[in-house]
Amino acid sequence: SNASGRPLSLYFHIPFCEHLCFYCACTKVVTRHHEWGTPYVAHLDREMALTRAHIDGNRPVDQLHFGGGTPTFLRRHDMTTLLDSIRKHFLLLPDDRGEYGIEIDPRALEPGTLRLLRDFGFNRISIGVQDLDTAVQKAVHREQSFALTAGVIGEARQLGFRSVSLDLIYGLPLQTPESFARTLEAVLALRPDRLSVFNYAHLP
Repeated sequence: SNASGRPLSLYFHIPFCEHLCFYCACTKVVTRHHEWGTPYVAHLDREMALTRAHIDGNRPVDQLHFGGGTPTFLRRHDMTTLLDSIRKHFLLLPDDRGEYGIEIDPRALEPGTLRLLRDFGFNRISIGVQDLDTAVQKAVHREQSFALTAGVIGEARQLGFRSVSLDLIYGLPLQTPESFARTLEAVLALRPDRLSVFNYAHLP
């Protein structure tokens, strides 16, 4: 692929979560041991070095995405180390010319992390909401207030993130068309740039 000189797209999977959401089918490690992020980031640095040895260093990264799990599970020092490693190994685009996105769990977001991500060059965030009904949230073990979600969106916009996407799921336990309509009405009031709406898949 080096002969083509095409730009690169990078995906980083951060598998850790403090809490298990009962609808989740992602590859994940549920733990409260945030120190586990440190050796994981070290292994990512090693993997980048191994991969970079085969890639032309003049090929810029025009797409970058952090998924999970919960990418913001990483403590700020581990996140800083990871971002420094990416910059060391790959050619990043300046001035918001790339599409650099990260999935955010508002319940796992240290103060200053959004600023750190924005300063690095992230310009898109995807926030998990799923549903705003408290009974539905309890049923799927994902309790997250509207105010918390709105606060993260407000901070992201203040920092200059150019796209805010919200994740919703329809067909959740205890959810009704009427209750989901109320969720939609509240979510639209936040004026997201994008909605990702998934159907619920039951996991044994």
